[in-house]
Amino acid sequence: MQKFFRTTRHLRWQMWVAMITASITAALVALLTLNVVQSTSVLAQPMTSDIKLAEPVQIFGDREIFDPNLITEFMLPKQKQQSEVAEQNAYAATTTNIAKNTTLSPAPNIVQPQPQYDRLIIPKIGLNAQLVSVGLMSNGAIDVHPTLPAWFNQSSRAGSNTGRFPATFIDGHRQGIFSALGQLAVGDTITVSFAGGEEYTYTVVKTETRSLDDPNLMPDALSIFGSATQGLNLMTCAGNYLPARSTYDLRLVIYAVR
Repeated sequence: MQKFFRTTRHLRWQMWVAMITASITAALVALLTLNVVQSTSVLAQPMTSDIKLAEPVQIFGDREIFDPNLITEFMLPKQKQQSEVAEQNAYAATTTNIAKNTTLSPAPNIVQPQPQYDRLIIPKIGLNAQLVSVGLMSNGAIDVHPTLPAWFNQSSRAGSNTGRFPATFIDGHRQGIFSALGQLAVGDTITVSFAGGEEYTYTVVKTETRSLDDPNLMPDALSIFGSATQGLNLMTCAGNYLPARSTYDLRLVIYAVR
């Protein structure tokens, strides 16, 4: 009987040891599991809230392929800023070196071609002006250009005598381009230079002042003086101004031949 009780107590003691061992083992397993979960959670969290959660991969179908171009997206803000500053400094240094080693050539002195015009040249009075063409006004009088000497286009072209009127006839305003015409004297020269390169020079043979109402004024002014084969005549206003007629009472005529 005593042997039975000893055996029973021994079995009971083994059961208690097994239960305690199982409890301790379960506690250890639970503790280890908790630590693993916490470690995994910590590792899963970003190092800082500024780090982007995307990964440097591109998705192609069901595959993820590493893309080195996206690496900068994973830099910490401070690292990314330092990288950008370094790139800017390198660019600035390169630009400065290029500027120092570059010698700029002076701009070429481009001479723009001047437009070519027919010109009237009278050295005695320092006149060298563009020569324009005019016709008849509605009242039948020869037109006058407001600022330039004007060739009457029904008279002969300089260098010829084949126009409707044989002499080359040029007029201009007394208060403008022909203000110094009265200084011309016999022997002075008058040149017509055409844009194409032709030049014809005439020599003054006579100067006179005629009345505006002289009936032979215009016939003589449109004719070659004397027996010359080519003539050029200049005309401008002279005398006193007539308000009622809006013109002057005299005309100065210069006759030149070649």
